[in-house]
Amino acid sequence: MEGGKYDFNPDNKSLGQFQVLKTENNTSNGMQAMAVAPVDKKGNVDTSQVVIAYAGTNRSDPDDIATDVQSIGHGRDELKKRGSSPTGPTVDSQFSTAQDFAQDVAKDYPDATITTTGHSLGESVAMYDEFICLIT
Repeated sequence: MEGGKYDFNPDNKSLGQFQVLKTENNTSNGMQAMAVAPVDKKGNVDTSQVVIAYAGTNRSDPDDIATDVQSIGHGRDELKKRGSSPTGPTVDSQFSTAQDFAQDVAKDYPDATITTTGHSLGESVAMYDEFICLIT
């Protein structure tokens, strides 16, 4: 996937392509993201424009459900693992690891205009990243 070029719409190739620059699949908390950039008609990747896309809630993933409840519902920045006691193990929330991912992308592409997007939980993460970037 990383480094691969894909059509924006396979049914309408005139819309162009994008390249996957970086991906994240955090197995401890379920956060999934990718950074992409458009490809011009000559096949050159335009890294002056980078979009970070965050995956939405996967209803079959307990970590996504826990993030919805604990991070969005209760405002926690750590994720209590399913079945753990009140003093049991925690991991960073998807919001925290998404911020780390965004900062890594910004370091890799310092001259890029970076925007974020997502669906459901992913859009909450995207908006959080945009907000944090504006105030830091």
